[in-house]
Amino acid sequence: MKKRAGKPLVIKNPHPDVELTVKQEHFLNQINLNQVEYGSGHQSWEIPQPQDISIALYRYRERKGSFVFSPGSDFSFDIEIPCTLVVRFLAGDITPAEVWDDKSSGSNACPSLKETIGHHLRLAAQLNQQIVNVGFVQIDPKSIDQSRVRLEFSTLNYLRKPIEACPRAFIKCIKTDSNGAFTLKFTQNLMVFLLAGKITASDLWKSHNKQEIGHFLKDAVSRGQEIIDAKLVQSDSETESQPSLLLCFAAATDTTIREDKKILQEERQRKKKQKKQDKKK
Repeated sequence: MKKRAGKPLVIKNPHPDVELTVKQEHFLNQINLNQVEYGSGHQSWEIPQPQDISIALYRYRERKGSFVFSPGSDFSFDIEIPCTLVVRFLAGDITPAEVWDDKSSGSNACPSLKETIGHHLRLAAQLNQQIVNVGFVQIDPKSIDQSRVRLEFSTLNYLRKPIEACPRAFIKCIKTDSNGAFTLKFTQNLMVFLLAGKITASDLWKSHNKQEIGHFLKDAVSRGQEIIDAKLVQSDSETESQPSLLLCFAAATDTTIREDKKILQEERQRKKKQKKQDKKK
């Protein structure tokens, strides 16, 4: 029944092929082991696939994010989605079916929370249910949970025309500083369609003038950039016919592990060739 605080201890390899840089050591020392949910020791653990360390940490944290669903008596509803999951949706790193088609509760059981959220999102996209407010839910960084984006949906509005199959989104990506922090702005119906699975991220970013935004989001996923604020911005021009969502991303994790892994692979290949040549001699 004791609570213990974990702190990372980096033990260096005395004979590395490629030495860690000061920035990489700093990155490893920033890992918060207190966000890991420890069990009895008998549970099964997933073996991480060889990949960039920042991605591995990011993936693990995403699995610990929780969802919140609050239905209203007038068919309005509010949902809270983990920030990292929102980024993965936008980057095309995960599909709505992978998240909302949750069969963990069994075929004969009541719908799970994820299935309920997915059903309401698909209905919202079909009936043109609008997002009327957006908020950022800050979570204590010491907890195993993570911050969430809160989306508040209006009541069902049958009088409005259904939105088009592929919304004409007003999208703008603004790079704010040299560290890679940026702001993404897009119309609210695009978020509804994306979460409901009526449009894919690959279709969204495939056009030439939007490819750069897609690259920004993919880099945000790989480098573990987090959403630090979210808000709804009312339209103030003729080009914007509806409110827009504004997502602010923090600076990128400052690490070059991916480049070093490439160098390491090349060095290993060189050593193998050298050994073969030595054997022939």
